Amino acid sequence: MSVARTKPEELMAFVEEAAIVYGELGLPPMAGRILGWLFVCEPMAQTQAELADVLRASKGSISTMVRVLLRIGFIRRVSLPGDRRERVQLREPKPGEMREEQARRFIRMRELADHGIRALGGEASPRAARLVHLRDLHAFLERELPRLFERFHREMERKLRRGGHGGQGR
Repeated sequence: MSVARTKPEELMAFVEEAAIVYGELGLPPMAGRILGWLFVCEPMAQTQAELADVLRASKGSISTMVRVLLRIGFIRRVSLPGDRRERVQLREPKPGEMREEQARRFIRMRELADHGIRALGGEASPRAARLVHLRDLHAFLERELPRLFERFHREMERKLRRGGHGGQGR
C-alpha cells in the first residue's frame, strides 16, 4: 500500500481556496485560511503562533480571527497534557447538533418573514411577495432538513461499515 505524499504547495492552494469559499459565505479571508489549515494540518490542534507562522500572518490577525471562529463555534480550544500552550482545532459537532442549529436558523428566518408580512398588512400586499417567498423557502427547508440529515447519517454509517473514513469521496 502506498501512502500519498503531501505537497505543501497544494495544501497552501487549498488553504487559499478555503479563504475564498469562506469569504463568499461572509467570513474574513484570514478566518477562512485558519479553517482551511485546520482541515489539513498535523497535528490537528495548533497554537496561534503555529497558525501565524504557517499562514504568514500577524499574531494580532490570528488572535482576532481565532476569537471570531471560537464565538461562532467553528473551532474549540484544547490543551495537551504537559503543555501549557493553548491550541485550537476544528470543532466536530455532536450528532444532531448541526441539524438542530440549522433548524433554528430556518425557523428564525421563517418567523422573521412572517413578522414582515404582518407588518405589511398580510400576504395580499404587493410588497409582501419577497417575504412570502422567503417564508415559504424557509418553511420548506425546516420541513425537509431532518430527512436530509437522516439520509446523510445512514449513508455515513454504511460507508463506515464498509471501512470508509466517513468523508465525501465517491
